[in-house]
Amino acid sequence: MTAQELIGIWEETAAKHGYALGDGRAERIRKAAAICIGILKGACICKPNERPVCPCEEMHEDIKDTGRCFCGIFYAGSPKKAS
Repeated sequence: MTAQELIGIWEETAAKHGYALGDGRAERIRKAAAICIGILKGACICKPNERPVCPCEEMHEDIKDTGRCFCGIFYAGSPKKAS
């Protein structure tokens, strides 16, 4: 999987759940995807040992509690495209 493919998955996930993706900061999203794929082999960029897959299941609870996932990839609100 490439970083661009992961961004596509993130965009689909955001749209499916009514989330915003990275609060509209496309460059931050591209960098996060590159790290997630290139270094962490698909794991969460902030908690790779606790959350082996991004997007993780815990993101929903994070967003419910704080308005964003722990990493800041997904935010509560309208979906936005990062690409």
